[in-house]
Amino acid sequence: MTLGKHVFHIPAFMVMGALLYGVLVSAFMPLVGGGLSKAVAARNESEALFRAEMIALRENAEAIVLTQGEGHARRQLARTYGSLASKWMRVVSQHARITWLTNGNAAMVPVFPLVLAAPKYLAGDLSLGEVMQLASAFVQVQIAIGWLVDNYVRVAEWSASARRIVELNDAMADADCGEQNGVPLIKRPQADALTVDLHELRLMRPSGEIVVARAHARFAPGDRIIVSGAAGVGKSSLLRALAGLWLWGDGEIRVPHGEHVSYVAANPFLQAGRLSDVICFPSGLEAYSTASCLRALEVCGAEHLAERLDETDHWQHVLSASEKQRVALARLLVTRPGIVILEDAFSCFGAPEQIELFDRLARHLPRAILITTGGAAGLADLHSRRFVLERDAAGDVRLTERGAELHAVRGVLPVTGGTT
Repeated sequence: MTLGKHVFHIPAFMVMGALLYGVLVSAFMPLVGGGLSKAVAARNESEALFRAEMIALRENAEAIVLTQGEGHARRQLARTYGSLASKWMRVVSQHARITWLTNGNAAMVPVFPLVLAAPKYLAGDLSLGEVMQLASAFVQVQIAIGWLVDNYVRVAEWSASARRIVELNDAMADADCGEQNGVPLIKRPQADALTVDLHELRLMRPSGEIVVARAHARFAPGDRIIVSGAAGVGKSSLLRALAGLWLWGDGEIRVPHGEHVSYVAANPFLQAGRLSDVICFPSGLEAYSTASCLRALEVCGAEHLAERLDETDHWQHVLSASEKQRVALARLLVTRPGIVILEDAFSCFGAPEQIELFDRLARHLPRAILITTGGAAGLADLHSRRFVLERDAAGDVRLTERGAELHAVRGVLPVTGGTT
């Protein structure tokens, strides 16, 4: 190193001291702030839970008030908020510990080289200018070596976010492959048939527990099928498998190639937007016509909504439960799917109205396969086939067809009729 015209050599102990100091401080940082990444991850999870509870509280505020559950909801929210606050305090505590180290390091970096060079300076081997140059060089070395010390907080927060994204990606990958225990359920289009075939179908939970031990059946166009069984026996699981929403099990579900499956639940989903687009979901009004929407609303007894077709609103919260079911049924008449699954889709209506709505739906969709669960007792008489999920002597749940001999004498709906 040159100072004016005087050339001097940097002492080896200064080089070693600079390297050793930088390495020790960088190594000490994970020991001091090692818990920051986990604390940030826990805080993020707690924030997500708090937001979810707030959204649920807002969407169900009326039901909570009607059941006088304000106190319970307030206490539950207070517990969640308290947990969130404690997670934040843990993050703040970790930040404080790291701040002590980083601030202490910032104060010591200019002083430490002076302490190292002091014996040489006092002995006259180094001038004051040389000591200042050594101290300056020492600081520059620490800036290069101490990157982790200066950026540890950002690295820890990035690590927590990256870990959360990786966990989400792994969960989505598990859901996509549908395999945790056993073989993923196969839903296979078949181009050479218009039937729906359940071939040696077995449904399981992700844990490996068997829900339905065996289901073997064939549904043809125009079939009106009702599936019954005791509560909790697996009816919803079977219907979700037909709709492609149940991923665990083995066997096959074979559906006609390109055929649309429409699922209508007791509380159907209606997205925000124009009512006409809601009725024509998922394609939108551009794929159909206003006239078809009007006819569908009339058939389903919701003609009073006709004047609101061009209205934009949050229909999931605006319409009553019965109106939502009528709109969902009207959607079927407009989009005309080949396979319709009705899970308690008429639960808001009395027996006569359930029968009338199903009658209209069946007549306007003569070639569709209608699969129903729930409903009034008289509704079963309008179906051409009845399947029962029940436990056998071994305790396994099996799907069996009942009442096939009554098809010829029962008043089954004809498969002819008009369209919407």
